[in-house]
Amino acid sequence: MVSGGCIISGATVRRSLLFSNVVVHSFAELVDSVVLPDVEIGRHARLYRTVIEKGCRIPEGMVVGENPEEDKSVFTSRKGHYPGYPGNAWAAGSSSTLTVSS
Repeated sequence: MVSGGCIISGATVRRSLLFSNVVVHSFAELVDSVVLPDVEIGRHARLYRTVIEKGCRIPEGMVVGENPEEDKSVFTSRKGHYPGYPGNAWAAGSSSTLTVSS
């Protein structure tokens, strides 16, 4: 489901919810995810089972949700904080919070 003001430019978005003013750049892949308002997802980023906080900028080529061990080295575990997303959730701090459920 895609809200008003979103731009999806040559990207793949499957089974995901995009709030308003989300920009998904070319060749990005977003699957089973929730993206809050005012987020920009860079080219070639691959995000699986993620919850992206308001105002985040996901850099070009970032991959999250494919390799839980690699995600552990970057994000902090926040198990149980996201109802409806079973298992762990991963978070990286401040205004650029990125959370991933695996």
